Amino acid sequence: MSFTRQFNYLIVISKTFLMMLFFIIFFSACRIQQGEEPQFIPTERFITPYFTPTPSQTDQPFIENSVSPTPRPFPTATPFTYTVVEGNTMIGIAVRHGVDLADLMAANPEINPRILPIGSELIIPQSDDFQAALITPTPIPMETSDPVCYRTNDGGLWCFLSVENNRNEAVENVIARISLLDTEGNLVAENQATTPLNVIPEFQTMPVVSYFPPPLPTEITFQGDLISVLPLLTDNNRYLDIITEQEDIVISADNLQATVSGNLLLSADQDPATEIWLAVVAYDENGVVVGLRKWEAIYSEEPDLPGNVIRLEEPLQVGKRLPYEITVYSLGQAITHIDTFVEARP
Repeated sequence: MSFTRQFNYLIVISKTFLMMLFFIIFFSACRIQQGEEPQFIPTERFITPYFTPTPSQTDQPFIENSVSPTPRPFPTATPFTYTVVEGNTMIGIAVRHGVDLADLMAANPEINPRILPIGSELIIPQSDDFQAALITPTPIPMETSDPVCYRTNDGGLWCFLSVENNRNEAVENVIARISLLDTEGNLVAENQATTPLNVIPEFQTMPVVSYFPPPLPTEITFQGDLISVLPLLTDNNRYLDIITEQEDIVISADNLQATVSGNLLLSADQDPATEIWLAVVAYDENGVVVGLRKWEAIYSEEPDLPGNVIRLEEPLQVGKRLPYEITVYSLGQAITHIDTFVEARP
């Protein structure tokens, strides 16, 4: 074959190959346009495989600050204590250390706030962190009456607020706050009010009482609320079972005073009683408190006791009877009935 014929043959083959390649590309393109469009995954989905989309503000609110972080635990507090000396009172210690009386009593539930044994140690709350470490409980819900107040001859005011313990367990360290307001609702004075005894027995009602010294406005209104109620500790060896026996109540002809007498008796085989308190509450025909009086008897080696406290020559033993007599006076309406409460400690 001559060179010219070979060259022409190669040209024909090349043209044929180019035409076949053109047809292959053309028909492939047609098939893609006539079929489904291929799906492509965006490149960024490959480079951020664990990406969590940020929700838009329209779809849902911003919630970063709506969940409170776990509170930081308080460090264990080193209690600050105070040793009781002669002449101390619970409220005096509270004032001296700049703490609230309710906080001081809550920190020392085993201490009798009315008769402080000399040499006993009280825990003094020092700060909010310290209070949190003590885990002071929220006051137990109790039914209360509206405050009722009576003017005294010197212009002062005695106020009572009845607290109903409707639980099947006794409570103690009951403290209320009584506020006096003027005709425009402004605070005139505010006092803490306490029960005459430490414990309100189950299903019984006892008033808290507070005195406001003069001078006070002529027209005032009263408000009251509970700030402390603690359940009586299950280890109830701080109080003894004691009852009244042969109680006699004599109400005067004008119904403005009543004399209550009888005997006190330990009701079971238990330790002798060295501290005994009795409270008499007088009510009018509407069940409103009109008077309250407290009687105390103590066995103590201290040479001086408050003038209204009876000194026991020896602790009250089981089987022995301790006579009592107390007169309560009405600050308001006529007395129609009396409630008596008694409490004793070893």
